[in-house]
Amino acid sequence: MQDGARRHRVEAQGFRLPLRSLAGLAQDEESGLCSGDPRSRGGLGKRAVTELERKHLVETDRHIAECEAYIAKQRDLIERAIQQGRSTEVAEETLESLEASLQALERQRQRLLDRLKSESR
Repeated sequence: MQDGARRHRVEAQGFRLPLRSLAGLAQDEESGLCSGDPRSRGGLGKRAVTELERKHLVETDRHIAECEAYIAKQRDLIERAIQQGRSTEVAEETLESLEASLQALERQRQRLLDRLKSESR
């Protein structure tokens, strides 16, 4: 379902998810944007890199909190659908995707924490 000029969302039984945010998480992880290679940082100094990673950590924490909220809402929707005798297939697939996204975010967060810890030495 499209929402606005260029904003894409998925709607599963009344639950709307922004695709861009969730899809971007996997791309960041696979493309190595979170890699520990200092050469991939565009020549930034150590202090600038550390500050950038701290900003990424704050953003990742925010994404984790949002994802956890989506998961809680999705579980509520599934429970209501069960109580009303409706199909939960799509809602459960959406929940699985949300949980996979949360795991990816948690891995990204841990990598950022590890890098910040190693750079502070």
